[in-house]
Amino acid sequence: MRRRGKVERVMAKENPVSNQPRILIVEDDPTNIELMKAQLYGEGYSIECALDGDEALLQVSQNRPDLILLDIMIPKRSGFEVCKQIKSEMETRSIPIVMVTALQDMESRVKGITVGADDFLTRPVDKSQLVARVKSLLRMKQLQDELASESYASRESSEKVQIQQRVLKSMSEQLMQASHMKYEFIVNMSHALRTPLNVIIGFSEMLQDELVGQLNVKQGKYVNNVLSSGRELQKLISNIVDVFKIDAGKVPLEITEFSLKGAIQTAVDSLDTLGKDKNIEVSISVAPEASRISADPQKLATILGNLLSNAFKFSPEGGKVTVTAERLESSIRICVADSGPGLLPEECTMVFSEFYRAADPAVSAHAGSGLGLAISKKLVMMHGGEMWVESEKGNGSKFMFTLLHQGPRQK
Repeated sequence: MRRRGKVERVMAKENPVSNQPRILIVEDDPTNIELMKAQLYGEGYSIECALDGDEALLQVSQNRPDLILLDIMIPKRSGFEVCKQIKSEMETRSIPIVMVTALQDMESRVKGITVGADDFLTRPVDKSQLVARVKSLLRMKQLQDELASESYASRESSEKVQIQQRVLKSMSEQLMQASHMKYEFIVNMSHALRTPLNVIIGFSEMLQDELVGQLNVKQGKYVNNVLSSGRELQKLISNIVDVFKIDAGKVPLEITEFSLKGAIQTAVDSLDTLGKDKNIEVSISVAPEASRISADPQKLATILGNLLSNAFKFSPEGGKVTVTAERLESSIRICVADSGPGLLPEECTMVFSEFYRAADPAVSAHAGSGLGLAISKKLVMMHGGEMWVESEKGNGSKFMFTLLHQGPRQK
């Protein structure tokens, strides 16, 4: 409480001028706040501060800053959550957000791009970089605001409408280029990470197989931990790349007709070890009229694999997992039901968000990267279907999705 009071007293001494660009610093360390304020001193900005995620969102809704300097590690809501909410609302999505990350924190940068961050600064923050990026982003926002104002004022002028269309086309091309650059960055980053990671996994497997000498119990445990962590990181990298590939339209659909029951059985068999370790009962029921389906078999395998993996992980020892499929009017509905802890109503709407993890320790203890369900829903939507969850806390969950019986909608 003492630290918050100190920052608020400093703020009270500042008398912001109405026409000054307003900058919101979101940071829970008063020392870092004062450092950035000192670095921006004399640039003609009105600076406000927030010490946690909730306070930041409140200030954004009330005061609408022109730019936000957002630390990732803040109380109540992380910087990622704050950024995602601001960028998801029409009234605030145009506010530039600069995320402050640890040096060489590649994973944070990737997550920052995913939730909509406009730029990044690394600690310790360099004054020249801070000032230059703030000026550049404020200039871009000013141009966007002027364009929006001109667009409103020139609705009845055909000449101005044409100018607006040209500007919008240029902006669209710039956004497409920026999206392409993000995609290229993710792909290049994944290649850069996979090379050393493959070496780590390869040598760990050699040690595990005792090809270079016998290991004692403790050494074997450590090698297993290294190998397990390496494979988890490898899966995370693949999932991140998959998300960006789907969003960038780089994942084509290859539709063919095949046995739905066979696809479900193959997906269950691939997780046979996980199911047997927990003595989970699995039942499959496919209606005769839904026995064959037109879809991309590899994409369907990914969807089923993600849903079944979660069902096995969250179901208790001796639990039950049920997979059903039925024909509707123009689609086939598939349901994967588990006997796990279930979800709260608000979690049912958030569970398909990228990097989402449930707050319940009983659930988060088994959670993965937070991308599996997001990827599955994107793949279902590529087929022209929908995905949702029905759940009640303490009574398990039913993850359901539909696929058009005659294949995907044509674009």
